[in-house]
Amino acid sequence: MSYINEFEVELRTKPKTPSLKPYLYRGLFHCGECGCLITTETQKGHNYLRCTKRVTACTQKYAREESITAQVDRTIAKVTLEAAIADQMVAELEQERTAAAASQQAAVTKLKADLAACDKQADLLLDMRLSEQIGETEYVSKKHTLVNRKAEIRGKLEAFETNRLNRFEPAIRFVLEAKHGANLLAEGNPEHKRDFLKKTGSNFFVAGQALTVTFLTHWQLVADFNSVLTSPLARQRENCENQKWRCLLSKVRTFFAENPAA
Repeated sequence: MSYINEFEVELRTKPKTPSLKPYLYRGLFHCGECGCLITTETQKGHNYLRCTKRVTACTQKYAREESITAQVDRTIAKVTLEAAIADQMVAELEQERTAAAASQQAAVTKLKADLAACDKQADLLLDMRLSEQIGETEYVSKKHTLVNRKAEIRGKLEAFETNRLNRFEPAIRFVLEAKHGANLLAEGNPEHKRDFLKKTGSNFFVAGQALTVTFLTHWQLVADFNSVLTSPLARQRENCENQKWRCLLSKVRTFFAENPAA
């Protein structure tokens, strides 16, 4: 029997490992009581989430998947931005980016001019030494100063190149993601909503048939914004919405300036 035939026989006779069912929330949630992983099983045509109870006895009851999905929707709604607000925030950030680009270009031009001036001074200094207008000690001292100055200028130029407008791009992407969350809720695709939820936070727990999530810092900013904006007191204030989104924008801008890789 040829090698290929032997391999084919092995494949046909090797017992197959049963594939896992494609449950929506597999591996995502943990039990809020004991910390064990939450699993899903099907009973009478419905999916139920329950604690695996692998570490200790646990009193948590089953939760219908439909109920958890509804809570996922409500959780996502906390960190979404209305299109009108998101668009205003993005427009503001893009204006700031344009202004910063112009300012940065002016700074880069000046630094390059300063660098060229240092090179010219170094040449003049060398000519003065060669013509013995200055002594060796003075020459070495002034050359050392110029070398340090050139290194400082080059460092600033490299920093400009490395951080070119990076503080705006992550903030703009984030605001657009928060806007996209509303589209996902309207679209209703459960897998897309689950994936969006995973982006927003950590510590996904189910206890008492209720879902809790710890939002990441930038997503918590949006959750706080939505909470304040929908309060009865806030709704009574004139121009409250405009004032609040500008406050949110300031916090988002600051966060991504300090955490560009978030």
